[in-house]
Parts: sequence; structure tokens; C-alpha cells
Amino acid sequence: MLLTILLIPFVAYFYTTGHDIPPDDFSDLAPAPMAEVADGDNAHTYFAQLPDAFVYPNPDNNLPTDAMRCHFKNVGTNLTELAQALAENEAALGLLRRAAECEHRVPPPVAANLNELLAIPYDGALFMANILLLASIKFGIDTGDFDAAIGDMRTLLRCGKLARQNPGAMINWISGNVLDRAALAEIRNLARDPRLSEQQLRRLAKLSGEIPSYTSSMREAFKAEVVVGLVINDEFIAEMYANLDGKSPAEKMVRSFFFKHHYLPNRTRLLIAETYRSAIRELPKPYSEAERLVDPDYGKPSVVHLLLANNAYGKLLASTALVSIESAVGNRCAFDGEVNATKITVACNLFRKVTGRKPLALDELVPDYLDSVPPDPFDDAPFRYNHDLGVVYSVGTSLSDLGGVGTPMTGGLNWRHNRNAIFKLWEDIVR
Repeated sequence: MLLTILLIPFVAYFYTTGHDIPPDDFSDLAPAPMAEVADGDNAHTYFAQLPDAFVYPNPDNNLPTDAMRCHFKNVGTNLTELAQALAENEAALGLLRRAAECEHRVPPPVAANLNELLAIPYDGALFMANILLLASIKFGIDTGDFDAAIGDMRTLLRCGKLARQNPGAMINWISGNVLDRAALAEIRNLARDPRLSEQQLRRLAKLSGEIPSYTSSMREAFKAEVVVGLVINDEFIAEMYANLDGKSPAEKMVRSFFFKHHYLPNRTRLLIAETYRSAIRELPKPYSEAERLVDPDYGKPSVVHLLLANNAYGKLLASTALVSIESAVGNRCAFDGEVNATKITVACNLFRKVTGRKPLALDELVPDYLDSVPPDPFDDAPFRYNHDLGVVYSVGTSLSDLGGVGTPMTGGLNWRHNRNAIFKLWEDIVR
């Protein structure tokens, strides 16, 4: 009798807190519909052929990407060997250049299970394509064929944009972003080369001006991540109930009782969806205005927590799928900031080529070289320029204007490790 009395509050607590909610409507998080395109006009057709098209020695049986990187690193500055390596990979270069002429990348639909959702048939090949195109750009610059180098930069940018289309998961977006940022670094490096003609600088200006904001593609990547999160949720449910097979009726009853309290599927789905809704809502905002979200830290829950906490397993599962809004907005601002810095770098060097002098202020570039001074995505103020130091810069995540003093950023950008993101404008020494 005493045991029954003691158990009443315990059972009442579980009964009152263990109810799930009705299913939510997630139609607002559905990925955008894919265009219908013929195979010949679909970049997927050409990307899918890349893994079999690369030619590179791999005596140590390394990962293909590492082997490709080592191959071109070993070739180094030997133009004869570099020309041979590029000739051996002409088929892969041809596929990339043909893909770059497409307007769409439409992958085949996949079944709603985790393995197929995360199947990425050529993301590794796109990382290898990045190495190959950078080698081709280097060859063009080192041999003075700037037009060919600019053409390969366009291919790199176009393939990056296409790789980010219709992502099945965030990794698809990341692989495209790698190509984009490599191309942006090469555009800035080449724009600073005094050997370029005015016409070639105008080609670079046109190329950098065609790069859209990353907000739209990142939004679609988040929607793809929602799908992945919901599938993980559903597969977890199936696995949990499958584990009840073969158990005694009493054990099934006890396990089901605790499971229904600790894991509320619809609440978990809503937790995943609301976090991504917040991320999508904040994504276009300047970093200084975006809502901050501290990642939920469930840590290693105690036995008491797991016994008593409402939807404890659901929260743990959802935490693996949640995105940090602050990190998401910071990354978007970094990518858009790099695009804007590239546009300014090209415009400044074109201005210098035409007028014979450096601009005193970025306003001098408007309207002949830029429609307007691009904003710093971190605080929405115009991008900063230090004439004496020859740099443009963003305040970055510090949100503090340090005057452009510091080490200019190079190809491997890490905005979080630089209080201001500084970009060098001029290079007076011919490479």
C-alpha cells in the first residue's frame, strides 16, 4: 500500500508530461522544386562522370583527393610536367567545362532513408576538380595565358554554383562553396597582377559581378538538413520499437512506458524544424543584428535526468541535427564579405589601370567601376578602405573597426581567427 502511494506522484508526473503534440506542418521547409531539364543540359550528367575521368598516380593507395593533391604538388613549378598532367586530365577538364555551360544541376530523387539521403556520388570528385582547375589556372598564369586562366576561373565559379543547387544535404553546399572560394581567391590574386590588360580586368570585373549572395543557396541547404533531421528522427523511432521484438510482455510494457515519456517524436520534429526556421529567418541579416542562439548543451545527462526529463532522448537526438544560428549567419556574412572584397579588389585595380593612380576613397569607383560601394555583411556599413595600407577590410565577427591594421588574408580564409578580415589590393611585383 505504501509503495502504491509513493508511486502515484511518479506515475502522475510521467502521465502529465509524457504526452506528445499533434504533427506540425513543415511545408514551409520543403526544398524548392527542381527544374525539369534534359540530361545534356544537366550539370549532374557531367559531374557524375568525373570520378572515372581523373588520371593521377596513386602508388600509396591514398584517398583519391589526397593523391590528386600530392600529384600536382609534386609537379610543382615544372611547366613541362604540369602541362603533361593537365593533358592527361583533359577528359575531366572537358566535363567540368561542359558542366559550367549548364544552368541547372538536377540530381535524381532519392528514397527517404538516411543512407540514400547522405549518398554523395561526386562530392569527393568536386574537391578533386578544384585541385585540377587550380592547376590549370596556375599554368595559364605562369605561361602568360591570362585569358585561359580567366576562363578556368569562370568554370570554377560556375561549377561551384551548380554544386550548391538542389542540395541533398549540407555537404553538397559545402563542396560547391569550396570551389567558389578558391575561384574568388584566384580572381583577387590575378586582379593584382600589373601585367593584366584593361580588357582582362574588365572580364574579371564582369565575372565577380555575376556572383549572387549566398543567402538563397544556404537557405536551401538548411531545408535539406531539415529533411535529413526528420529522417534521422523517424529511423530512430523505428529502431527503438524494433528493439522491443522478442521481449516479454512485462518488459515491453515498461520499456514502452519510459520510451513514450523520454521520446516524443512530434515534439522532436518541431524542435528541429523551429531551429532551422530561426536560422533561415536570421540568415539575411547583418551579423550585428542577427539573433544569437547558444547551441543546446545537453552534455552527458545523469541517470536521474534520463529517468525524469521530458523528451530527454528526443532532445539529445535533435541536438545532433541542430544548427547554430550565430555560426550560420557568420558563415553567410563571411562568404558574402569575400565576394564583396573580390569585387572591390578588381574594381580598384581596373581604376588604377585606367587612371594611372589608386583611388583616394572607394566612392571614386562609383558608378564607373561599381554600382555602389558593397556593404560589409557583418555590420551593414560600407566596406572599409585604408588608402595608406592598400587594403580593404571587414570588421568581421569582432564588429570592431581596427583600421585595416593586421595580416591580410590569403586563400585559406578563417574569419573567426582574424579580428578584421583584411584584403590586400595591390601587387607591384610581377610574379
